[in-house]
Amino acid sequence: IVCIRRDTIQTREGAKHKLDGHILVTVPHEKFKKGISTKGSNLLISSALVSFFFRETFSRLQLSIEMESKKKSQKPGATVILVTSTTANEGKSTVSANLALAMAQKHNSVMLIDADLRNPTQMRLFGRSAARGNGLTGVLQAEYLDASTVISAAHYDEEKNLITLFNAQPTDPGLR
Repeated sequence: IVCIRRDTIQTREGAKHKLDGHILVTVPHEKFKKGISTKGSNLLISSALVSFFFRETFSRLQLSIEMESKKKSQKPGATVILVTSTTANEGKSTVSANLALAMAQKHNSVMLIDADLRNPTQMRLFGRSAARGNGLTGVLQAEYLDASTVISAAHYDEEKNLITLFNAQPTDPGLR
């Protein structure tokens, strides 16, 4: 583990070697162009400020995931995708948000859940707050969990065709 934490993967081949797995796409590092006001902007594929190449990467990722899931299962149903890493600021939230947006453009039902209770960032990326109540924390603490509890805490963005469930605020780790 120590040698992995010290290494930085810089190429696709390096990632294949280090991770010993199948790579669906490589997401490019995206920066806004100099001289353009980026106040309040985020690296979402719905933004006019991101490059075509960046947008297209998430379309390819969405298609790759769809093809992989068809290979593994012929049964129709929900697919759950988890984006995770061991350290902060590696792009998990940006990748999750953009993948959800790309999938929502192609499919009928996509729900993005920000399950980071200590440092929720999806609300900031999308520039809004949790829908009602305490968001995900309220759902997790509900005495009786049913569809109406989830629906009341979730938010549907008709323009993006995306359902989101965010946490209203960072949660105290000692909260039960």
